[in-house]
Amino acid sequence: MDDSIIENNVLAIVLAREKLPTYFRLVKHLRIENVRFDGTDLLRVLCACPELRGLTLCAVRWRRSSLLPAFTPDLAAVVPPRQVELDELTLRSPPPQVVAWLVKGPFRLALRNLELMWDGGSDAKYVPSLFRAGGQSLQHLSLAFPGWFSFRDAVDLSNNTRLRTLHLSHIRIDGSQPRLLYIPDPVPLKTYEWVPAALSRLHSLHLTQIHFSIELVKGGDLSVLDWDAIDAHLARLAREAGGLVTTFHVGNAEYSGRRCNAVDAVMYRLPRLREVEGRVGVVYTHWPKVEECWFP
Repeated sequence: MDDSIIENNVLAIVLAREKLPTYFRLVKHLRIENVRFDGTDLLRVLCACPELRGLTLCAVRWRRSSLLPAFTPDLAAVVPPRQVELDELTLRSPPPQVVAWLVKGPFRLALRNLELMWDGGSDAKYVPSLFRAGGQSLQHLSLAFPGWFSFRDAVDLSNNTRLRTLHLSHIRIDGSQPRLLYIPDPVPLKTYEWVPAALSRLHSLHLTQIHFSIELVKGGDLSVLDWDAIDAHLARLAREAGGLVTTFHVGNAEYSGRRCNAVDAVMYRLPRLREVEGRVGVVYTHWPKVEECWFP
């Protein structure tokens, strides 16, 4: 069995602890979605897959929050004799302690492909370890940090010098979102700082494509992004790599019929990037129309 999927309707059958090594010893790709784990059950499942190469965790919840992480006596017997080497990892809304276990547990994260959507609150201290573990092996990276917190310091891609494609996704610009958070004094929200931060420390001569996925909601305005920094970093990356293709997909599901110059607005904010060798494309989707522009 090369591939396995665990969903909530089959979890009770799969988690017969004594049978885990039998069920999973040949699994190479594992997807776990919408499952709540108690105690050490999640760790037992992962440790039962010595041949695992690709792991996807979507909406996984884990109640053993005190395990950050540790080899407790009840886990010593199930930890594989050699490190499990992962080269593909997808984490969507993972609890912080799951990331901690992947970083500190019996795994070698020689990642080629990494997809991370982080909305686990402000605790992202183990996230930089994922990028460091990928190092020069990491070729394809997709990132999303929805939420109100700043993750500028967590997005350090300085070690990923052989990255080929970068996707900055789920950039949701909500016009109804407050600009200040009162706790109790007003503090400016830094929701979008991670976007230029992901570009700022990246240096890869192998980079071929950078893609942005932006969603406008309730009158969201593109101006909330730090376009000056984004333009400067993109121009530098394009000069370093040569032939870089940069695309922006802007979606607006609430288009009311009035003309919105989203395509022109993005192009206007990228003067330095347009002067560098490479291509820039903007696709604006507003039902039922699609506008598209490429330069040159």
